[in-house]
Amino acid sequence: MSTLREDPIEARRCGGAIGLIMMALSAFAFSIMSMLVHLLAAEHSIPSFELVGLRGLFGVTVGLLFFGCWPSAPSITGPSDSRWILVRRCAFGVCGISSNWYVLSQLPLGDATVIIFTAPIFTAVFANIFMGETMTQVEIGLMMFSASGVLLVARPSVLGFEEDTPPSYATSPRGVVFAVGLVGASCSAMTNLLVRQLTDVHAMVTITWLFTSNTLCAPILLMLFRMDPVAPVGVKSWLCVLGVGIVGFAGQGFKTLGLKWEKAGPGTMMRYLDLFFAFLYQYFIFNEPLHTLSVIGAGITLVSSIALGVLKLRQKAEKVRMTPPPMTLSPNQSK
Repeated sequence: MSTLREDPIEARRCGGAIGLIMMALSAFAFSIMSMLVHLLAAEHSIPSFELVGLRGLFGVTVGLLFFGCWPSAPSITGPSDSRWILVRRCAFGVCGISSNWYVLSQLPLGDATVIIFTAPIFTAVFANIFMGETMTQVEIGLMMFSASGVLLVARPSVLGFEEDTPPSYATSPRGVVFAVGLVGASCSAMTNLLVRQLTDVHAMVTITWLFTSNTLCAPILLMLFRMDPVAPVGVKSWLCVLGVGIVGFAGQGFKTLGLKWEKAGPGTMMRYLDLFFAFLYQYFIFNEPLHTLSVIGAGITLVSSIALGVLKLRQKAEKVRMTPPPMTLSPNQSK
C-alpha cells in the first residue's frame, strides 16, 4: 500500500483532535445500531444478512438524493485513480459488516461487541505491516494484554473453559461464531486502512459505494446460507429498521471523516467506547446476565486499548514538537 498523504487542513480543527471526536461520535452511533440489530435479530427473528441489505438500501437512497440534489456534489464514480481502492474497501466492508452482524445475532450484545472490537488490534498490526506506522514493545505488550481480555470473553472450551449455555436465539456454536467474528474484525481492520488512503475522496462517495455493495450482496448471502427473509411486523420493528439505517449512516459518516483526519491506530481505538455502551444495553435493556469473565475481559480490553491510544497520541505530539519549523526567507534574503 502507498504511504499516506499530508493531513488535510480540516484535521487541524479542535486542536488537532477533530478526528478523534468524529470517531467518538461514530462509537456512540454504532452502539445504538448494534443494539437495534441485536434486538431485531434476537427478538424479531430477522436474519442479520437481511438487515445488512436494508441498511444498505437506506444508505443508497440517501446517497443518491445527495448526488442528485446537492449542487456542488462530486461525481459518484469517484476519482479514477481511487476506484480500485474503493472496490477493495467495499469488498472488505461487505465481509466485515456481514460477519459482525451475524455475531450480533448469535451472542449477548456485550460479548459480541468485544469479539467484533478485536478490529483495532488487527488495524494496528496491519498499519505497521502495510503503512509503516511504528509499533513499540510497549504497544505490542498492550495489544497482547487486550487479546487476553478477548480470550476471556470468547472462553473457548479447547482451553478448558466450561461451555456456556447458549442463548435461545443462537443457531450456531459459540466457537464458530467467535471464528466468524475474527474474520469480520480483520476485514474491518483492512477497511480502516483503505479509508486512510481515500483522503482526497468525498466521504459521500466512499459511503455510497459501500452501501451499494451491501445492498447487492445481501440477497446473495441470504441464498448462500439458506436464510428466508422475514418482513418486519408492527410499528416497533419498522422503527428499529429505520433507526438502523439512520444511525448506521451517521456512524459510517463519522467514521469515514474520523479516519481521514486521524491515524488508523488511535482513530479506531476511540471506537472502544462502544464496549461500555454494549454492556449497559445488555444489562439494562435486554436484561441478559453479565458473565463475570466477560466483564473482566471487556475491562482488560478497554483499559489496554485506551492506554494504547493515549500512547499513540503522545507519540504524535512528541513528533510534532520535535519537527523543526519550515525555513522562511525574508524579503532581503530572497533578492
